[in-house]
Amino acid sequence: MVFSEYINSLPGRSNPKVEVINKIASACLVDRSTVYRWASGDMVPDALKRKTISETLRIPEEELFPDA
Repeated sequence: MVFSEYINSLPGRSNPKVEVINKIASACLVDRSTVYRWASGDMVPDALKRKTISETLRIPEEELFPDA
């Protein structure tokens, strides 16, 4: 499941989705709006941030970002 699909599969504006967005933003030292841009496909995180996201979500980077 690619990153955008993973984020979009989380329940609407509920706590789990917000918690995951906040967790990724904190781990990557970016604003939540940046994580939302990554999730929408407007931007692609750099290699270090992709690795951090992968480790945070415990999903292989190749699965989250297959085209990166």
